[in-house]
Amino acid sequence: MNKLKGGIILLILFIVAAYSSLFFEEYFRKTIRYLYEYSTNGKISFFFTGKHYFLSEKFAFSFGLFMVIFSFLLYRQTNRKRVIIFFLTILLFIISIVISCYFDASLKLVECTACNGGAKQLHYNDINYDFIFISALFFALIPTLITEIRKQLNK
Repeated sequence: MNKLKGGIILLILFIVAAYSSLFFEEYFRKTIRYLYEYSTNGKISFFFTGKHYFLSEKFAFSFGLFMVIFSFLLYRQTNRKRVIIFFLTILLFIISIVISCYFDASLKLVECTACNGGAKQLHYNDINYDFIFISALFFALIPTLITEIRKQLNK
């Protein structure tokens, strides 16, 4: 019965996290575009054709899955380790996004052979937002996974 309650709680957490991710997906996309522009000193700019995108099911599913895995693994830690892992996870998430944006933006500029003055215009959909988000979530889970593996090896 206790496992059933835990499973139901994790299912509810997945649904709430997936649903809430739909509210910050546009903010995440704007942040990524800003990082592309900032990391290239304005050499990359974006244009909008007026067509709207549909919310990404990959984005919502990956955030829901991340929250379930993270909560499950964090629950198994002591209070002191929970705080450390929580802040380390946020830090790794942010760092991996910034690094990914920097390298991808630089690569897009290097690929451009016919750019006017080294500047390139990208459409909003020229960036793989889902890949950046999912890879950042994966890298953010590394401290929690390492702690869990160490805990299992010490048993």
